[in-house]
Order: sequence, then C-alpha cells, then structure tokens
Amino acid sequence: MIDTDKYEGHDYNWYVKYYKDTNKHEVRDLRMNERGVVEDDHVCYLQYHPLFKDEQARNAKLIADAPLLLAEVKKLQALKKLVSDIVQQQDGSHLLEMLKEMVE
Repeated sequence: MIDTDKYEGHDYNWYVKYYKDTNKHEVRDLRMNERGVVEDDHVCYLQYHPLFKDEQARNAKLIADAPLLLAEVKKLQALKKLVSDIVQQQDGSHLLEMLKEMVE
C-alpha cells in the first residue's frame, strides 16, 4: 500500500508548459503566496531528446497530474477500508448483494 501521508501539504495547481523553440516541457506550479499574490513557479524541465519527445510529453503530463492521482489513491484506499469493514460485519448472500450494488 502507498503511504500517502508523506505527500500531505502538496497543492493541486501544477501544469505543463511546452516550449516549441527548444522542444522542452516544463512543469510549473501556480499558487497564491501569503501576501495574496499569484506566483507561477518552475518545478522541473524534461530535457528534450528527439527520440523520446512523445514520452517526454507524457511524462510531463504525468508529473503535473500527480496531485490528482494521489487524490484518487486516497479515495480508493478509503473505499477499500469501507469494504473491509463491511466484510468483517456481514456474511453470506447479503454481503454478496451489497458488494454487487457497490460495483454497479
């Protein structure tokens, strides 16, 4: 299981910027600082290589989507715990029907 606690305090404002002249992808973070001023900060570049430009673009998007993926992992972990708790409390055909309803 992934320990999601180590990611607490992250933000959801990452995005990818593409520079056509250098063929680089940059992951950036758009946030409001403590003074209420919007800041647009550099996170990382993915170095361009002509043989891997498509992979580079996908990797940049994956990095930018990491906060969304983390949120989905947390939801799935909560659902897994809920199902586990139900299994411990119920049994037989009643449990099977409940699980079918949850899946649909």
